Amino acid sequence: MHPAQSGRRASAGIQSLDQGLDVMRILAHGGSIKLKDVAARAGMSASKAHRYLASLTRAGWAVQSDTAYRLGPEAIAMAAACLAGVSVMKLAMPILEDLCRRSGRSAGLAVWGSHGPTIVALEETADPVSMNIRPGTVAPVLSSASGLVFAAYAPAGLTDDAIATELQERPLRHGFRSQAALTRALADIRAQGFVSIHSGWVAGIDAVAVPVFDHRGRLEAALLTIGRDRRAPGMKAEVTHLKPAIDILRQSGEQLSHKLGYQSAALFS
Repeated sequence: MHPAQSGRRASAGIQSLDQGLDVMRILAHGGSIKLKDVAARAGMSASKAHRYLASLTRAGWAVQSDTAYRLGPEAIAMAAACLAGVSVMKLAMPILEDLCRRSGRSAGLAVWGSHGPTIVALEETADPVSMNIRPGTVAPVLSSASGLVFAAYAPAGLTDDAIATELQERPLRHGFRSQAALTRALADIRAQGFVSIHSGWVAGIDAVAVPVFDHRGRLEAALLTIGRDRRAPGMKAEVTHLKPAIDILRQSGEQLSHKLGYQSAALFS
């Protein structure tokens, strides 16, 4: 083969490999999917799709169950190896910077630490809000936006002790008079996909937070924006004036969840 021809082929890639990877992507996003649907989405004949699927199945990258195909153990092992090296903080930093710039509000990331919701990263605006919140700050569960995200979305048992303590010791700070009232509020949070707090934990400050999910669909962190409470005097605690910031925050939450391997955006819609 002439060297120039070899170089052109190398730069163009290997078409059969590209098509095989297309089939893999279809399986990754389609769950359990039939041969005819794989062929249709890949833009190839059923016989050609079957040859790719047969090769992938023999190598352990796909599994056939009845008349449908799904990802096999080799693909799952590779995904797990990739995700094992993923740091939510590392992935979040450029998203926080973009969120701060686009929303005009400080942006932060909170994870569940040994003492509760903990701010681990904070990107401030050029005119930072005067507040005692820094990386390492532990927020309350029931009177902070990030805390309520964990209360609404965290696995059963994770937040129970902290919630029980705050319900008993701090009823005037969070406004929940009973467990039943809290249960209704958490259901509303899950329905709308975000939390908005006005002058809650920090007076004169409003905060909005959304959940961030990992590849298993489990809560990984809370992404939030913080700004001065700019409601007009007498304005009720609603989110109309924050809608642009909320829309940007939801997009950022989806983006970070996707980077962590989360496939569905249903909880953000």
